[in-house]
Amino acid sequence: MKYVGEIGYYGEDTIKDGVYTKEVLTIKIKGDMDELRIDKVSPNENNQQYENTLFNNVISFIPNNLIRQKIKSGDLAYITLDGFKWKISSISYNRPRVKLTIGGLYNGE
Repeated sequence: MKYVGEIGYYGEDTIKDGVYTKEVLTIKIKGDMDELRIDKVSPNENNQQYENTLFNNVISFIPNNLIRQKIKSGDLAYITLDGFKWKISSISYNRPRVKLTIGGLYNGE
């Protein structure tokens, strides 16, 4: 399945009125959705009444120089999918492709 979306990365650090922030910029990417994994968490854990469902997608693409640089510096923040921003939980770099595993909504942290 083909993927077209954006990847968010941290840009320059800024300090405004004594508040330190990292600017988040985006770049469009195209690639493939390699895997959709759905993990069920038992309701018996943590005294939960209902079952939790965890979605993990693996998206692979060929990175440009900017994304390669941001991978090395650890500055990738999120990836968009179906109109939502998702946290990048792991990165696998098998040249020439990068595989990103995403899971959990990105909340700015």
